[in-house]
Amino acid sequence: MTNYAIFIDGKNFLLNLEGEDKRFGFFVTKNVRSECESRAIERAIASIKSDPKFAQAYERSHLVEPTLTVKVVHILDKNNVMGDTGYTFYPMEDQ
Repeated sequence: MTNYAIFIDGKNFLLNLEGEDKRFGFFVTKNVRSECESRAIERAIASIKSDPKFAQAYERSHLVEPTLTVKVVHILDKNNVMGDTGYTFYPMEDQ
């Protein structure tokens, strides 16, 4: 198994982070062990989609469609014990 660090950019997540519903984006790096890069990407995206903090955003996807884009994939040393980073949120301007 290979150890991957997958940097993901999320956009258009309708969340209540500041007391009212607003669109947010975020950056996160997921650490995934997998047999191949494509499977690692699938697992990283699935872990975000199953995160309870985003459940409401996906339930309301008919209002605003959230997107996840893989920006960078790195192969890490097999001894690297890096964990996932926390989500770094940023407000998105209404268009």
